[in-house]
Amino acid sequence: CRLHSANNTVCDVSGDLHLTSYRLAFVLAQEEPMEELDWMLEAKMFDVPVGVVEDASRQTHHGEWTPERGLPRHGGKKQRIKITTKDFRCLIFIADAEPEAQALIGAVAALAQPGSERRLFAFPHAEETWVCQASRQASAPLGPDRSAYDPQQECARMGVETDTFQNPGCPWHLRRANADYGLCPSYPEWLVFPRDVTSEDLRAVANFRRRSRVPTLSWCGGPDLSYAAIWRCSQPLEGWRGSRCPEDER
Repeated sequence: CRLHSANNTVCDVSGDLHLTSYRLAFVLAQEEPMEELDWMLEAKMFDVPVGVVEDASRQTHHGEWTPERGLPRHGGKKQRIKITTKDFRCLIFIADAEPEAQALIGAVAALAQPGSERRLFAFPHAEETWVCQASRQASAPLGPDRSAYDPQQECARMGVETDTFQNPGCPWHLRRANADYGLCPSYPEWLVFPRDVTSEDLRAVANFRRRSRVPTLSWCGGPDLSYAAIWRCSQPLEGWRGSRCPEDER
């Protein structure tokens, strides 16, 4: 088929239209010029998630192609397929055969609007992923209860000191400061703080931060970057009086 634009002949190119349960993608033919379309390809203009398709329609046209009429380049009966998306893309394809165009429209409609959310790609894909993960965990040496995310292992990978990984040169330390979620209900139980921070300091800082979201480490560059770190937290509760917290400032 051909990707067609009535206002820009550069976009009138031939290629293959691929449709899967997840994506609708137009792949340019190798002999077609690519330089003028580089920015469109980089922006993935012709690669559309099926769930983003808003509408698909077709029309039959006769006659020669003209830029004003937006008709096919070749003479005879052609099928004009129009795909509009929820992110404001509008792709027009020209196909030679009516059964081909009709089959494409039916397939796009069935995949983009299946009638039940359970038939969308995300749901069967997630179920297959969960089954595979359960199978891998059951056969893993660490046992089936081992989580895919291990805070001890992940922090040690970044050079942060943990209970099982000693690193005196790192200023940060992993601790189970939120074991019962009493410090912050929206944080995990394992958190990274500076070494010299006490439990009393954390409680004071939690009372000074919105929703008790104290500053905690999200990423560490390790010894190669002098343990430079990225931290996350919520806004301080200074108020209109400019309240301060010495523990938070330290």
